[in-house]
Amino acid sequence: PLVFGLDPARFGVDRTALLARRGRCVTLLETWRNQDLMYTASRTSELINNLAPQAVFVDVVGLGSGVVDRLRQLGHSVIGVNSGSRPRRPDKYANLKAEMWANMRDWLKDGAAIPNDQSLRADLLAPLYDYDHSGRLKTEGRNDWKRLGLPSPTLAAPRVWTFARPVAATPVLSRRPGFAGWNGWCGAWFRICAAST
Repeated sequence: PLVFGLDPARFGVDRTALLARRGRCVTLLETWRNQDLMYTASRTSELINNLAPQAVFVDVVGLGSGVVDRLRQLGHSVIGVNSGSRPRRPDKYANLKAEMWANMRDWLKDGAAIPNDQSLRADLLAPLYDYDHSGRLKTEGRNDWKRLGLPSPTLAAPRVWTFARPVAATPVLSRRPGFAGWNGWCGAWFRICAAST
């Protein structure tokens, strides 16, 4: 299934990032900076209308709740993700954030196709992890990164949100002319990534 992950920012040093993922392939990554939440909602709505994802996951901690509200007002089905909420496997993970990062790690180990980008690589390697008193995995949060003077992992975050919960594949006709299925699209993405490095 095609899923979107959105990590909203507004003004300042952090960027908004929107990612589309189909299976093991990242098919779209857009970032922008210094735009208000209405711009983010409008651009996301446009991409939802054009690409018809089966699920749209949005970080609702902080600024994202306003984007979720606006997208719902525009008639889109959106899933707000609170990374501090209960994980699906509470015996193994301290919170949903740790579970999502672990699921993304497994996705990468299983041969995910991502662009060859140094900023992305740095973001994927940024979070540190530890274990709580019950032996459950936990990861650093944005406040920890900011306290250490580090930027938040903007390019990795929307990938993480796409692992908030499983999404079943449903047949969807693409609105893009000439769409060749996910393998063709993934191959085209690789060519674009290879040409840009």
